[in-house]
Amino acid sequence: MADTAPGFLDRHHFLLRRLHSLSGIIPVGAFLINHLLANSTAFLGQKHFDHHIGIIHDLPWLVVIEFVFIFIPIAFHAIYGILIAWQGKLNQNQYPYMDNWRYTLQRITAYITIVFILVHLAHFRFATSSAARSTAVPTRRSSRLPKPASRICGCRCGPGLSCTPSA
Repeated sequence: MADTAPGFLDRHHFLLRRLHSLSGIIPVGAFLINHLLANSTAFLGQKHFDHHIGIIHDLPWLVVIEFVFIFIPIAFHAIYGILIAWQGKLNQNQYPYMDNWRYTLQRITAYITIVFILVHLAHFRFATSSAARSTAVPTRRSSRLPKPASRICGCRCGPGLSCTPSA
């Protein structure tokens, strides 16, 4: 039987696990906190929300910043997390201890989170088709869409507080 050299994942297992942990805590955690704080400014009124979002959209090199500090770490965390989850063996039915259930539930919620993030990005960030534009949440980059305040409820809100759900 021939000895095979260990693969990249086996050789760098410790480093990849540490990078996976750090990519979940530092860039993803920092983005999540910033995202929640930015969206919470909607409670302070449309002008405050629009001003805050305007600051973000006026950042130089915004696309580069998003890819380097948000998309790449999230993608690495998700892809390597899926690899870890597929390698794991679920045994909560044979050994119904709380730690085994937490292990299983962590993987289930990870899959749900990945689907949510993909749908959220497709709808709110990368909606470019004409069909998506008619129901998509607006950005300052598109003048044909309603004002950014309609991001609050996901419908086609006017400048006031009235809300007309999208068809």
